[in-house]
Amino acid sequence: MSQVHARARTTPLIRAEIRQSKLGVVELAERYNQCRAPARG
Repeated sequence: MSQVHARARTTPLIRAEIRQSKLGVVELAERYNQCRAPARG
């Protein structure tokens, strides 16, 4: 298992759940109490 940064807001388990989820970004952000990341560009 990879190491988790001390300030990481999600765990590898939560990240796996997010990747497998069929929910949209807004629903996932609400479920995991995260804010939606701004688009990079």
